[in-house]
Amino acid sequence: MRPDPDAHSDEAPLQPVVCLHCGQRGIVATNGVLVLFGFRHEFLIGYGASLSTMRVKLSESAVTLFGQHGLTPNQLAAYAAEWALLSGSTQGILRLSPDQPALMDCYEHFRRSVLEAGLRTGSVQAA
Repeated sequence: MRPDPDAHSDEAPLQPVVCLHCGQRGIVATNGVLVLFGFRHEFLIGYGASLSTMRVKLSESAVTLFGQHGLTPNQLAAYAAEWALLSGSTQGILRLSPDQPALMDCYEHFRRSVLEAGLRTGSVQAA
């Protein structure tokens, strides 16, 4: 992903990006994401300005699936928020559960971007 020269964001903490390979457009938090609060499997994620937040709810299935690759629930919540931003979602609740397509979409992105990249370099580091 590279900065998208054709896009403009009204939200300063967010940077529009585009994939030069497939053309997918999304958003990244210029200063990254931060887990502000977590209880059980629900997390409040902040990015940019203090009022820029989203909630991430993780099912036990999601925690188990990503946990097999070494991600803790906190790391998974942060990764899921970054993935949601890349997918164009900047607010609301992201639910990673078996009854939601977001779980497999997020896992597929994780598999492609993290696991395959790690296999190519010889080491897999999930976070």
